[in-house]
Amino acid sequence: MTFFRDNPDYNTADVMAEAEALFNRQKMIDLVVSGSIPPDELMDCLTDQGYKSDDYIDQICENIETIIDNDLGRFIDPLDREFFLQ
Repeated sequence: MTFFRDNPDYNTADVMAEAEALFNRQKMIDLVVSGSIPPDELMDCLTDQGYKSDDYIDQICENIETIIDNDLGRFIDPLDREFFLQ
C-alpha cells in the first residue's frame, strides 16, 4: 500500500493529480497481487511517480517479516481474497 503525498504548497490541481496517482498505484498493486500484471509494471509506475522501487520492496519485506515474527497470520483468513487486495 502507498499513501497520499500531501504538500502544503499543493493547489487544487496538485491535490487532484496526487489523488489520481494514488488511485493508479493502488490499482496496479491490486493487479500484481491478483497476478493480472507482472510486478515490473508496478515498479515502473512507482519509479515514474517518484518512488524508489527498491525501498518499496524493502518495506513490503519488512511488513511480511513483522507479520511472521508476531504471528499475526493467525488473524488472516487465507480464503479472504479481499484482505490480500487491500
